[in-house]
Amino acid sequence: MKTRFMILAIAAMLALTGCIDGDRIVGEVELEGTILCKSWEKTHESYCAQGSDYFTLDTGDGEKVLKFSENLYNYCSQNVRISANELLRTIECPEDSVSQCAVQPGQEGFVCTIYDVLEISPGIG
Repeated sequence: MKTRFMILAIAAMLALTGCIDGDRIVGEVELEGTILCKSWEKTHESYCAQGSDYFTLDTGDGEKVLKFSENLYNYCSQNVRISANELLRTIECPEDSVSQCAVQPGQEGFVCTIYDVLEISPGIG
């Protein structure tokens, strides 16, 4: 319950500061890798995930930020296969909220790729 509250609180804060602009669907993909459980930090990855605790998929050629409708803690450190919508998420930060967003002075925002998990199953390895 505490984690859910924190996720909602951070999402509300980002929405109020203008740091959430929207997601655009690129297409559906299938990926395999290891689920990594992470805690919020002031990084692009954390802002893209939009939550206090978040998950990435280590595919061996980089980590993919996951968006999900269920808790993935049961999959932490496990090899999985996922079907997901690949999304481009735009994070825009007005000048007055730069201290709350992971951008350099003068930078207005950034675009990141996230993966909205549709289905998850055990991986092969």
